[in-house]
Amino acid sequence: SSYQRRASPAGAAVGTSAQVDSASGDAGTRRRPRYRNFSTSVCALFSNPGRRSDCCSIALCGVLQADRNRYLLLDQRPPPWWRRLLVWVALPFALFVADQQILNRIQNIQISTKCQQAFPDDGSGPYLDVFNSTTAIDVYVENPALTDLRIAHIGVFSALLIFVVVLLARAASHRFNFRSQIISKLRDLDSGADANDDGIGGGNSARTDRKIRSEIRSATRTCGCLRAPDNLDNSNNGDDSAASTSGDLCSCLWRTVSAMFCRVCCGCWCECCGMCATAQEGREIELLVPADKMQRMDYVTFQPFSAYLPALEDIRRTRNGKLLSHWRAMSDLATVLMKWIGLVLLILGIYALTSIDASFTYKNMGVLLATLFQSFVLLYLLYWKWHRFDISLDAVVKFFAAGFLFSTSSAIIIEMLVSLGVSLVTAIIGFFAVIIEVGFGSLDDSRNSKEVLKTLIKDNIWLGVVFALLNAFVVASLTEELCKYFGFWMVDHPDVMGENDTPSSGNGANAISRKSNADQEDDKEFTIGGDDNDDGTGSPGERGGDVARRNLNSKGVAVTIAMVCTAVGFACCENLKYVFSSEDIGTEIGTLVARSIFPVHALAAAIQSIGVCRRDLEGDASHQLGRIIFPAWMLHGCFDFFLMLSPVLMAMNHSDEIVSDDDDAINTEEIRYNTYVTACLEHGSIDGTVWQPTDDADNTGGDEELSEVDVIISAAMFGASILSVVIGAVYYLVLSRRQKRRLGSLDMARLEGSTTGLV
Repeated sequence: SSYQRRASPAGAAVGTSAQVDSASGDAGTRRRPRYRNFSTSVCALFSNPGRRSDCCSIALCGVLQADRNRYLLLDQRPPPWWRRLLVWVALPFALFVADQQILNRIQNIQISTKCQQAFPDDGSGPYLDVFNSTTAIDVYVENPALTDLRIAHIGVFSALLIFVVVLLARAASHRFNFRSQIISKLRDLDSGADANDDGIGGGNSARTDRKIRSEIRSATRTCGCLRAPDNLDNSNNGDDSAASTSGDLCSCLWRTVSAMFCRVCCGCWCECCGMCATAQEGREIELLVPADKMQRMDYVTFQPFSAYLPALEDIRRTRNGKLLSHWRAMSDLATVLMKWIGLVLLILGIYALTSIDASFTYKNMGVLLATLFQSFVLLYLLYWKWHRFDISLDAVVKFFAAGFLFSTSSAIIIEMLVSLGVSLVTAIIGFFAVIIEVGFGSLDDSRNSKEVLKTLIKDNIWLGVVFALLNAFVVASLTEELCKYFGFWMVDHPDVMGENDTPSSGNGANAISRKSNADQEDDKEFTIGGDDNDDGTGSPGERGGDVARRNLNSKGVAVTIAMVCTAVGFACCENLKYVFSSEDIGTEIGTLVARSIFPVHALAAAIQSIGVCRRDLEGDASHQLGRIIFPAWMLHGCFDFFLMLSPVLMAMNHSDEIVSDDDDAINTEEIRYNTYVTACLEHGSIDGTVWQPTDDADNTGGDEELSEVDVIISAAMFGASILSVVIGAVYYLVLSRRQKRRLGSLDMARLEGSTTGLV
């Protein structure tokens, strides 16, 4: 095999080095595989806080990391993204939309038929028993057109299901073949070794091959469980690089969750789309691929940093403020992202003008553009107006895209799972609270059921407070702050890396240090290429490719802008989700304005950046993930909690009205009539000149006006949310000024023994 195992101190620091035999001390000798031919366990995800490949293995179901693995090991580039989007997104989405249109047509016919039966044009009736069915689609309505539509629905839905199953099967097959190739290379290298700890030897017996294929299939299937290694090391999961550290908050959370749901319950490791296996392969590939190929590069395009870094440095050195120059200096990945944004907006605009979907018209398209415009204005003020030379437009585009795509998609899935857990915990607490209240005789058996229900609601209103607290601080704040941080951490970019990590374009594409944050703690100089005797004049090309030494405050600003861009991308996608949760244009605009008043996500990201700068630029090893996100978590949690607490307090204020004492206070039959006739009139299925709601329709079953106490509660909770934002802003300003002074002192120390100026 032309691929050789390699291990270096730099590689070991980031958790991707070979497991070197400590007895022999030979850097080219791989430690005997302990985890089914691999030197690290499939369970070692997030065991090392400094490893970006684990984050990239989770985003987009591991597609990005899998592409990089194939490129590094086999020199295979992935299919064009337009083809992937066409096959994986456009075609399934088109089938889904077609099926939804058919279902909507079926539902409209059923509603129209029922409305016409309940409210005939001759004025007889009404016959409200027609609406006794639970759902409109479940009940057969006599209409010949429905038969053809139902057949079409079955056909389109079946085509969608078969298409998705085939795509998932093909993806699993590709993962299986690639993992087989990796194991084949590993076994070639380890052919002289004895049987490993899992009982899989280097021989080629049919039994061993069947066992290996079975384990590969378990690790690469779309969804399933992989039997965890019997000799699983609970401390670092076989990641020797993590042996010297206890990890950070994310590592502890991951170990806790995996132990609860994977080891304790079934002893298996749950796999989805082979994401954990992809991360394991990424760690092993970095041991297989020659050092001259392991250069820092962008995902998707695989363009090395050394290809576009000189252009970025030229703009920074010459202080070129022209937008076109910044655009031309962007990397291939950033250019592709901008083109895709324009193409998607163009397609959506055409879709809105065609009126294919009545819920997405040109007015909705205008709201979408306004949502994007709000984010772009914020980026203009924070980046382009004041800090365009501290961080490149290339970095801004990449970090915004990471927040928009990766952070938001991860947060949505995680919040759904965590919300289920929070709801279950709250329900269990409520159940036992009621049992205790009944057991201790707090409820008088002589009272009727309505009085008992009122008492239960009043006495257990604290459950709503607990539910709001858990939703605010766990479901929303903790999940979103972690996802935003990892969205930032996923993007490997020269503008926000330690200077010793930046490639020197004059030394070729291979002169790239791969040092981790732990290594950077001892690097007080943070020099980039060249030596201290360089006079700093001339262009990068004239000076042999050396780039300007940036002062630490400039790099700190770059980190802050990068994290804020990630948060703005996240907030933009979240705003789109909330804005388009309603079909009313007025509601959409109101939601957008309300969510644009206070940029909580951007402020929380700026607060996070203080901890990141302290860890990466000041070299403070005590600032790990927990201390980085804690202030932002508290700010975000308090803001959400006060807003979520408002309806709970209002419900407590109206606890006496939740259960009515007067059964005759409301005419139930009249409410039913008004509800159905209004719905049918809005649907356009009945004659409005014959059927109309009763005169007192507005007084039956409608929403009551807010009381004075409700207004006070709403104002107080909104004011508390605003106060939390103000406190967070003051906190950030104070700490950022202190950090600016500390970084300035470090810059002065750097200049004492250097003749090279700082930019």
